[in-house]
Amino acid sequence: MEANWETNPLHYKAYRNVVIHETADPEVIVVEQDITGTAATTGRDFTLPNIVVLRVRDGQIVHFRDYGTLWPWLKPPGVNYRHSFLPNRKA
Repeated sequence: MEANWETNPLHYKAYRNVVIHETADPEVIVVEQDITGTAATTGRDFTLPNIVVLRVRDGQIVHFRDYGTLWPWLKPPGVNYRHSFLPNRKA
């Protein structure tokens, strides 16, 4: 897993605006956060709104889901993917 972090095109610098939400299930928490960093593919700084859902059992993370929109930060400069994600729209 460490090798994946080293080759990750998003270089994270800080986690900001962290809010932890408890749920009806005592094993599950939801974390809202903004991740700041630099995209290696573009050289641009980014702020990535992000949500993480964790299940913790006996002090161990047994399930982890990470939700964020990465493609705007990974695309090369000058490439517009906007319309490819919207159905029934012409570029």
